[in-house]
Amino acid sequence: MSFNGSGTFVINSTGQPVVTGTVISSTAFNALTADLATGLSTTMTKDGQTTATANIPMGTFKFTGLGAGSAATDSANVSQVQSSYGTFLTISGTDTITASVSPSLTAYTVGQMFAFVAANTNTGAVTINISSLGAKSITKSGTTALIASDLTANYLYVIVYDGTQFQLVGVSSSTFASLTVTGVLTLSGSGVQMTSSGTGAWKMPVGTTAQRPTGASGLIRQNSTTGFPEWYDTGTSAWVQFNQGPAYTINYLIVAGGGGGGYSSGGGGGAGGLLASSVTLNSGVGYGIIIGSGGAGATTSVNGTNGTATTVSTISATGGGGGGSNVNNGTAGGSGGGGTGATGGSATGGAGTSGQGNAGGNNFTTANYGAGGGGGAGAVGVNGTSGSSGAGGAGTASSISGSSVTYSGGGGGGNNTFGASAGAGGTGGGGAGGTNAVGTSGSANTGGGGGAGGTSNSGGAGGSGIVIISYAGAQRGTGGVVTSSGGNTIHTFTTSGTYNA
Repeated sequence: MSFNGSGTFVINSTGQPVVTGTVISSTAFNALTADLATGLSTTMTKDGQTTATANIPMGTFKFTGLGAGSAATDSANVSQVQSSYGTFLTISGTDTITASVSPSLTAYTVGQMFAFVAANTNTGAVTINISSLGAKSITKSGTTALIASDLTANYLYVIVYDGTQFQLVGVSSSTFASLTVTGVLTLSGSGVQMTSSGTGAWKMPVGTTAQRPTGASGLIRQNSTTGFPEWYDTGTSAWVQFNQGPAYTINYLIVAGGGGGGYSSGGGGGAGGLLASSVTLNSGVGYGIIIGSGGAGATTSVNGTNGTATTVSTISATGGGGGGSNVNNGTAGGSGGGGTGATGGSATGGAGTSGQGNAGGNNFTTANYGAGGGGGAGAVGVNGTSGSSGAGGAGTASSISGSSVTYSGGGGGGNNTFGASAGAGGTGGGGAGGTNAVGTSGSANTGGGGGAGGTSNSGGAGGSGIVIISYAGAQRGTGGVVTSSGGNTIHTFTTSGTYNA
């Protein structure tokens, strides 16, 4: 009988127990030895001569001192398990990977898990062949093939066999039906792209002007106050609408029309007002420009006509005042950008506009002698004397056009029959006073004042104005005559128009 199936060894009961003083029957003895032989033959020997024929329950006990397994059918000890023995692959290749493992794998089985360090960064779909068992695809998110750079050289990856392919653990598809990120999503790399192949649209963050975040390079948003998307320009530290370029700074010269000269040895016309400064313009905006015309010279016993203003949007230069006429003992000319000369008696020249032009010269204190010159942008008109009429005041030089040009000179006073010679026009386009002749007109597009006429002669007309806009770098706006000089783009307006920033 030997073991009873529950681990108890049972002696054959025939002829048992043996009685003292009796002969043991051969049948009983042989049955006993047969049971012993059978029992010993069903045990496992420590030298490995016998093998198990059924599962061996350990009753919560453990094998100790277990050697390291070396074949696929060997037991592994805890040390080998901790060291991922049999699951860490040695690989080579990029998209077609070959791998080996110790002990060598004998078959692919569902649930097998392996780890490896990528030898190279993949360029497309990837297969792996372990222990020459045949190539299997490595996929992500189920059956999705890998794309370039899903595997990065020297990075550690884990794959699991699903019965058909090895799925990559922890790497998701680059295509999502829906993705919600509650924190900060950072995309890096020179090849990052955001594209859409559907008919939908990207949605930007939406907020009012008051809710704009602190500006930083690369920020874009939808402004619900203006109704336009906008981006942050670090160059100007400002938010700019998508339909505009960033604001930029221009330098400008604005010259108004000069005043007309006085009649019959009258005073010179005042120069057109001159403004030179800089301002920031918004890209995509049109700025209207009006070029002031010169005032007409007096043809009868009235003063010359004032020049008209030149404007760029809301910036305005005042027209020069018309020169006074020497009739009925004379009158003072009108005020303006550059004040006009006076004629007759003790008349005083017209006042200039602060920051744009200077006052006109005074008439000599005795009637019928020299008249005053018109005021210029750079200097007052010269007073008349007993021997000569005053010259026009000097203008102001500007190099905004790329070369130095003087603008807004006052007109000279006219001569008279009592011996006072005519006054010269001020530098910057001012017309000279007439010597028993019509006064010289101010130069066009300089804002020069017209020269007064000699005795019984008409005054010259004032010169028209001009606008010049200059900014650094390549052309950004349109309008006017466009030139360049010294790294600047220059727009010159001699007639009215629009500067489109």
